[in-house]
Amino acid sequence: MKLKESLPEIKKGITSLIICEGKITRLGRVRRTIELLLEMGAEVSSLSDQVSTEYPLAQQILLPQMSVSMSARISRVFLKIIRRIIPSFRIQLAITKRINGYTTDILKDHQGWDIVIVEHIDFLPLACELKRKKKTKKIFFDIRDFYPREFEKYPMFLLLEAKYRKAVFKHLLRECDEVATVSYGLVEALQQEYGTRARLLRSIPSYEEMSVKQVSEGLIRLVHHGSANSDRLLGEMIDLVKKLDKRFTLDLYLVGDKKDVGKLKMIAGDSKVIRFHDPVPFDQLISTLNQYDAGFFFFVPTTFNIKYGLPNKLFEIIQARLMVITSPLQDIARVVNEHACGLVLPSFDYNEAIPFINAITAEDIMAAKYASDAAARILCFEEEKKVLQTILSN
Repeated sequence: MKLKESLPEIKKGITSLIICEGKITRLGRVRRTIELLLEMGAEVSSLSDQVSTEYPLAQQILLPQMSVSMSARISRVFLKIIRRIIPSFRIQLAITKRINGYTTDILKDHQGWDIVIVEHIDFLPLACELKRKKKTKKIFFDIRDFYPREFEKYPMFLLLEAKYRKAVFKHLLRECDEVATVSYGLVEALQQEYGTRARLLRSIPSYEEMSVKQVSEGLIRLVHHGSANSDRLLGEMIDLVKKLDKRFTLDLYLVGDKKDVGKLKMIAGDSKVIRFHDPVPFDQLISTLNQYDAGFFFFVPTTFNIKYGLPNKLFEIIQARLMVITSPLQDIARVVNEHACGLVLPSFDYNEAIPFINAITAEDIMAAKYASDAAARILCFEEEKKVLQTILSN
């Protein structure tokens, strides 16, 4: 089955600028936006701090590199403290320009773009200034996290960044022509806290034709992929799996700091049911997951963004035709229950989860796998991109 339909064309000569941190191809969500723009006939340029060679971009404009010297870092912290104290948002923006080390002057030699796509809150003031200077007609702000609370567990973020980010949302969201975000919960939060109507644009992979693999007799192979972030409480999840009955194994494909991965390996110890693998390229991820029985992730709502998250790993597990086993986060549970493709555990207590997972049968897994197979045809970028097409072609 190949999912494809005709695309609404963008007017000839439409120009776009994507502003993001790091390499523009680092995130699948940004890659898919670029590919869709090119497919729709738009000219695409980028503003970021790294060059990319993967796409035929019209222009690649590099952000100036920040100094990493101790004096420069201390100066930035000092400026952020002043910014926190100053009540005027206009002055806060001026201070932020000093912190970042650039203004719209870095784009003064460019005539402008029809649409500017902003991939992080740090670049929203720049995009809004471009619009005021008639260098763009339209701003599309793609919100991947609830940025005012992105790192709310860290005191330095709360001290130096949170208040300013709230002000950016309060004053500049209204200047965006289109806003999209990744989950139902964040759509609701943006409406309730800032009066912003955001479109739901979930981070969903492309459709892949794939068969449903049978469960091996007497063996249930769990898999987890993603970041070795301490917020994910993977150590507790590893301990949980070690307490399950002898049918269960857990394979992990983790990216991130080697020290964090090392800590998890220490927790796993010499357990024969826990195995660590090198991360695989994104274009091989779905086929790699397909060899397992169930994708397992157990997130606890320790932060706002985790509580209202709808992670891409959920849709990658479904696209791999696996059963989903997960904690009861509301947006994740909504998708799993709607498509009957897995087990939503009753609480966020790891010990309470054990009997429910132990009760899973091979028949349960196969039923969920076939449900994922049906859902994969709906929960794929070929369907989800219709929202993005509407945003880009208006």
